[in-house]
Amino acid sequence: MARNPRWRQWIVFSGMTRGEQWALLFLIALMGLGLIYQEVRDERHDESLALHRGELKAATSPAPLGTATSKTLQTFLDINQATAQDLESLPGIGPSLAGAIVQYRAQRGAFRHLEDVQNVPGIGEKTFAAVRPYLAPLAGPTPNPTPLAIVATPDVAPETSEEAIVNLNTADLEALCTLKGVGPVLGQRIIDHRRMNGPFRRVADLDKVSGIGAKILRDNYARMTVGGPNRR
Repeated sequence: MARNPRWRQWIVFSGMTRGEQWALLFLIALMGLGLIYQEVRDERHDESLALHRGELKAATSPAPLGTATSKTLQTFLDINQATAQDLESLPGIGPSLAGAIVQYRAQRGAFRHLEDVQNVPGIGEKTFAAVRPYLAPLAGPTPNPTPLAIVATPDVAPETSEEAIVNLNTADLEALCTLKGVGPVLGQRIIDHRRMNGPFRRVADLDKVSGIGAKILRDNYARMTVGGPNRR
């Protein structure tokens, strides 16, 4: 018996004709090419996604001082010298808040501490934290004028001028805002506290008002009174 060609043996084994075998091989090759194409496309997609994420991160990261930002802020701002237009370049500060800062500065004088910016109506801790990195450090508080010499007697101790004394139980908002570190917000809190809880019995009780700490008490102690014989 003559030997069958190899392809005939393969036909018998697979049950396929030669044409069917070629068609199957073509499909296998086509699937392989499809898998290769899919792999290449996925790699390109990952690279494109990584590039997009890098651009997005660069776009949303805060620009260092000295470089242009979305509001073209180029350098530190002096909060005591900046115009309303300059202040609008700060993050979170629009025309309304910029005008409020300028108005507060015109009424109360230059800011003595950067933290005093929070006393401007409409500026809270969150807004201050956003603008703080862009504000130039202040030179320090304005030195107090040299007090007039007071001749002390054995029975009477030298005391600050009575014009500077603020009665915590009777002072209005304007008078309370003359205290160091006290702006309209804290001043109103003092008024609300004494309205709800009655008059202060001593100056030290002022620390019960939210936002009043040891520093404000210490800086203003000589200027505050609660009235009566024991005004401290």
